[in-house]
Amino acid sequence: MSLINPAILWGFALVSIPVILHFLLRARPKKYLFPALRLIQARRTHNIRRLRLRHIWLLLLRMRTALNERKAEALRLYGETAARPRRERAQSAPQPAMR
Repeated sequence: MSLINPAILWGFALVSIPVILHFLLRARPKKYLFPALRLIQARRTHNIRRLRLRHIWLLLLRMRTALNERKAEALRLYGETAARPRRERAQSAPQPAMR
């Protein structure tokens, strides 16, 4: 007697059908949201929105701080002209004398 016997393989296949159907067709539990849980969930979404806004402001503040540090470093290394935008440098450059 061997497990390769076709009759035994067909038997395993027939026995596995009810097990597979049991797992596929079993009832799913209904989700019921209690009023207290609804309140907690509403507060959680409100807090997530508030924290997301706070994180955006914090990111902008950090970017601004990094920009100011780079401007200060450029000012220290290259002098006054490096800290001003390019347009202002072009306007404040000395004009050649007209003859």
